[in-house]
Amino acid sequence: LVLDGLAPGTLALPGTRLARAIERAVQLFPPSGETHRVVVVLSDGEDHGGELERAAARVREAGATLFAVG
Repeated sequence: LVLDGLAPGTLALPGTRLARAIERAVQLFPPSGETHRVVVVLSDGEDHGGELERAAARVREAGATLFAVG
């Protein structure tokens, strides 16, 4: 699992960049045509990066659903 490799200090830059995280999640989808693709974002709502609309569009293009909780 991807989460097994996460630890404090894993990210070089502090701060929340939701669009980058969402786009990375889309990149991690297997190349096969899976029909049930979902990206779940758990956030406090703070974003330092912007471009969320573009990232959401990439999720739709990948045939996935984006859920945001926070």
